[in-house]
Amino acid sequence: MRKLLCLLACLLLTSCALLPIEESRPPVISAAESTPESSFEASSVSETEISLPADISLESFPEESSEEVSREEENALPVHELQTAVEAKSAFLYDSSLNVVFAKGDLNGKIYPASITKLYTAYVALQYLTPDQVLTAGEELSFVGKGSTIAYIVRGHRLTAEMLVQGMMLPSGNDAAYVLAAGAGRAILEDENASATDAVAAFMSAVNDHALADGLTGTHFSVPDGYHRDDHYTTMGDLLKIALLVTENETITRYTGMLSARVTYHSGETNNWTNTNRLLDPASKYYRENAVGLKTGHTAQSGYCLLAAEKRGDRLVITGVFGCQTVDGRFADTVTLLESLI
Repeated sequence: MRKLLCLLACLLLTSCALLPIEESRPPVISAAESTPESSFEASSVSETEISLPADISLESFPEESSEEVSREEENALPVHELQTAVEAKSAFLYDSSLNVVFAKGDLNGKIYPASITKLYTAYVALQYLTPDQVLTAGEELSFVGKGSTIAYIVRGHRLTAEMLVQGMMLPSGNDAAYVLAAGAGRAILEDENASATDAVAAFMSAVNDHALADGLTGTHFSVPDGYHRDDHYTTMGDLLKIALLVTENETITRYTGMLSARVTYHSGETNNWTNTNRLLDPASKYYRENAVGLKTGHTAQSGYCLLAAEKRGDRLVITGVFGCQTVDGRFADTVTLLESLI
């Protein structure tokens, strides 16, 4: 019996030694099988069962948030209270050499820009139209509000985009603004036969898109000419940004600084246009030799307004006065602000 038991033990040891070596190794796991997603899906632990160590927070790291704030503060212009006395309800003075703004009133408070709107209308329209592109005045002229300042454009007149900008900057033509807006709107829609309603709507939508892209966070424009509407507004801070944009545009500043001109439309009609900005008129007591514009404005709700700019070599001075009671008041206040800087 003892010999039989020994024989059986030997046979058992021999059979174990003959097994393939691979079977005794752990199974090989491919890269695809070892991904975190596969491991998590195989897990039965829910999110509520996962806890974080006490020293780990899900909130943003303090160094990231503080860096973001510091960048915003770094890019913002310093704003100081305007010490110069003016009659305007609100006003600002910007000096590029100091890179600082002096303000009376809230720089970010809502104001109605009236015809100063036309500066940004021209700026955005020229993103879609070439200056020499010819536009034909049409049904959009019916949108011009009662009592508007006009450039005396009628249906069928054909003018270049640049001439329409001139008609907006000199006589402050609301008619020119609508013809330009409709032309740019049709270019946006890529449809020369689009109705005036659709074309102007497309353009105003583009204006507000550009406003956001240009950092005009307190601005919403609903008409191209600035004729009063409650949903058409901006801020002094945004108008300063617009001024800085348009002073870099040669097509626009060519006409913001022009006193008068006799013009001939592409369709052959002639007209005489005179700028409403008395800073440009040598015969005016408000004349400023280095003035480059920019734009007057007036509605019952906005009062008399003026966004002005003056070049002093490489130095740019920009002023804005809003809510003045008289035509002369806006020019007197502007001259006072310009003369307050040596």
